[in-house]
Amino acid sequence: SRSCLDRLEKISSVYNYISEEKGRPLKVLDLGCAQGFFSLNLAELGAIVTAIDYSQPNIDVCNKLASENNNLKVEFFLGSIETVINERVMEGEFDLVLGLSVFHHLVYEHGA
Repeated sequence: SRSCLDRLEKISSVYNYISEEKGRPLKVLDLGCAQGFFSLNLAELGAIVTAIDYSQPNIDVCNKLASENNNLKVEFFLGSIETVINERVMEGEFDLVLGLSVFHHLVYEHGA
């Protein structure tokens, strides 16, 4: 396990830059959100976040944390990345997509 703060600092910097350039909050898709650390922190910056994870316990934690911060615009969904991208995501819908520590799992599952 490692701290996520170094990555959060860089991601927040990118988020703030793009948001400032666009003059609005960004719509963020967090693929493999785990316990929602990045999703919740970006929502605190004003992002409108849609987050996906395949683990029900992770989604339960995320929803509990979101319920304690109901002023944030963040939704957590249970599902596979492939299904969500194919069935729910429209081209151009999101300004920023995170896929942290997740793609190697997909490569392992589906091959490369």
